[in-house]
Amino acid sequence: MIALASGFYSVKTVRDLESVNKLKVEVVRQEANMIKLDDLSREMPRLSNEAVRYSNTLPADEYEVANFTAVVERFAKESGLTISNHFDDFPKQVDIAGKNMLGLGMEITLEGSFQGLTSFFSKLSSMQYFFKVDKITILKHEVKTGVKAIVNGSLIMGVEKK
Repeated sequence: MIALASGFYSVKTVRDLESVNKLKVEVVRQEANMIKLDDLSREMPRLSNEAVRYSNTLPADEYEVANFTAVVERFAKESGLTISNHFDDFPKQVDIAGKNMLGLGMEITLEGSFQGLTSFFSKLSSMQYFFKVDKITILKHEVKTGVKAIVNGSLIMGVEKK
């Protein structure tokens, strides 16, 4: 009888040790996750601020597109260029480094001096908006002096702010 009881407690002790070891492994895993969570919590404010900054570069409605257009037209005027803009009616999917984003197709036609054109592109590149240029065509006028540039691209859109 004592041998039977001793065998029973031995089996129970082995099972208890296995359970304790499994729990120890789980505790170590949970502690590692807590460290990761703590690291992420410290990073969150920085990442949140960065996300807000990037979202501000993506116009979400007609008002913000109009602001973009006004700035582009002002840059053209400051650079001594005449400008005409044409937008697509609706945003479409645009590939940005392998990721599809909504973009509003746009064609900008500029006329004036080559120096004015370089000044305009310098100003355009400093804008807070994300404008993807797909194609630039520069033509020399046959009759008058200066150049004509046609810029095809997409104004990348953001999520409409509520």
